[in-house]
Parts: sequence; C-alpha cells; structure tokens
Amino acid sequence: MAEPGHPTHEIIRSFGVVGVRMWAEDIWAIVKRLPRDFTLSEVYSHKDDLARAHPTNRNIEAKIRQQLQLLRDTGKLEFVDYRGNYQRRSE
Repeated sequence: MAEPGHPTHEIIRSFGVVGVRMWAEDIWAIVKRLPRDFTLSEVYSHKDDLARAHPTNRNIEAKIRQQLQLLRDTGKLEFVDYRGNYQRRSE
C-alpha cells in the first residue's frame, strides 16, 4: 500500500471495494500529481499500487500505456515524443 503523502495514496485509500474505480480515473489522478511535463517511467513507478488496486489485470504496463493514449485522445495529454515524454494539457 502506498504511504501517506505518496501520489497514489489517496487513490488506493479511496477504493473501499477493489476495482470499483475505473482505470482512466486512476491514471488521470496519478498524472495530475506529476509535474506538467512527465515521463512514462514516472507513471510506471506507480504500477505496484495499480496492480493492488486492479488485481485481475496482469498487464499493468500495457494498461497504463492504453490509458495514456485515451487521455491523449481526449485532449488531456500530449505525446511530446516517442521516448516516453508527455505533457499534461489540462487539469
């Protein structure tokens, strides 16, 4: 479990029932706590917390990438380059 003050602590603490929250919400909550310019590695650093929150998903990194693509498609993120650099466009 994430320690208090850790960026995903609020997400994990708020579940109540495992898996109730949606992946997109969880990833967006993480992204909002990162600097405006961030890397895929920074999001991956939360994969253990996400794995505990979504125990039936065995492909956490692929799911993270998928959700980042969805956030890009909705205009919330911009893919800066193909080296894993992103920029948050909105809150």
